[in-house]
Amino acid sequence: MSLEYFNRYLFESDPNLLSDIAEAMVELIPDGTEILAGLEMGGIPVVTMVEDVVTSGGQIILSHRDLVESGGNVDHAICVIDRQAGGLDKLKTAGIELKSLFKKSDLTPA
Repeated sequence: MSLEYFNRYLFESDPNLLSDIAEAMVELIPDGTEILAGLEMGGIPVVTMVEDVVTSGGQIILSHRDLVESGGNVDHAICVIDRQAGGLDKLKTAGIELKSLFKKSDLTPA
């Protein structure tokens, strides 16, 4: 649960902004990546970027397990916004490196 709300629909529903975000996120995709997978709901519109907003990383870990059980090799997750709410550390513990285009601290006034 978070006290801040990032309205991801503002970028997911604007084709021009979504295109700009996708182009910026290409740099986050690790070399050698063959397939991108998007999480259900929020990740579907931005599957070209994989995930939209990461809070705890819990859903990524669950989906990671499913992909690995299906024969996938998953060691990275990328997102538009990292809420900086523990997801980075939780994913690291699970063997997943999180790369984000923005962090909460980038988007909120100091």
